[in-house]
Amino acid sequence: MRCTPDFYFKKGVAGTLMSDPFCSPRENSNIKLDGVHFLTWYTRFFKDAEKVRVHYAYVKENLHEKGTKKRDAIEIPGDVKEITASNEGAVFGAFYSSDWFYNTEGYFPLQIQEEWLQGDVSKRVMVVVQPDTEDTEDYDLSKASASLVVKFLRKAVVAKNTKEQKLLADQTSTGDDVYYIILAIPTCVIIAVLGMYIFLYVNRKHRDLSHLRKPKRSRFGNYGKYDLPFAQADIHKPKSGKQF
Repeated sequence: MRCTPDFYFKKGVAGTLMSDPFCSPRENSNIKLDGVHFLTWYTRFFKDAEKVRVHYAYVKENLHEKGTKKRDAIEIPGDVKEITASNEGAVFGAFYSSDWFYNTEGYFPLQIQEEWLQGDVSKRVMVVVQPDTEDTEDYDLSKASASLVVKFLRKAVVAKNTKEQKLLADQTSTGDDVYYIILAIPTCVIIAVLGMYIFLYVNRKHRDLSHLRKPKRSRFGNYGKYDLPFAQADIHKPKSGKQF
């Protein structure tokens, strides 16, 4: 889709700045390694420009991050406070500069090289489009009319489990669980018995069993359950009076 002013978006901390001449990507978007994103702009924004090229420059939040000295940074007004100076690109402050290409194309593929991350997980980068109507020798990134800040991000690496790890993950239990259960059961019993003993010992003087009555003697005989000298029955009493 061609970029036109209808597709501009709001940018900046307060969301009051327009993204002209860019339509994509949005400010602070994640540009992942091994992926392809497209930088698009309104070609008529650069009047009388036949060709343009793209510059990348590292962005930092403050002058003291990672020991950066003031003379090694270019201060930029607005949300971006500074960029790290680099001489690898075609202009001062840029670590990458593309070749010149026709402005009428209106897009540029954003592809990250791993060395640009410098071993970090992510890097904030200012993307600048320079028209050929501006002199390269005196070109100042801090005064670029077309700039956008994005984040170059290392793609997350998902580790693959081996066959042995998959088998262990699928198992509901291991052989050691049996031993844990064998040890746990008697331990729980011992703890329960000990707790009950302590409870009874502490409350030994507070037990009142006076409400319990002695069971009545059965009418069919006690069968030696009570301390009586002779076995007696209410219906048939033994004549011999044989003592148990």
